[in-house]
Amino acid sequence: MKKLLSLLDGRKTYLIAFIIAALNVAVAYGWITPDHLATINIVLAALGVSALRASVTKSGPAPTV
Repeated sequence: MKKLLSLLDGRKTYLIAFIIAALNVAVAYGWITPDHLATINIVLAALGVSALRASVTKSGPAPTV
């Protein structure tokens, strides 16, 4: 599990963005319905925001001027 987490370190936001793009292409080709995509996009958006928040938190405090 640690290997997987270290592999994904710094790439989670990009991975989620790629999945969202791929699912939208699937809707364009008619492979999945837009109703399913709406539900999936809500979940993926929440995951993307949490991954982004984790990376901002990991980067440390903002420099003071």
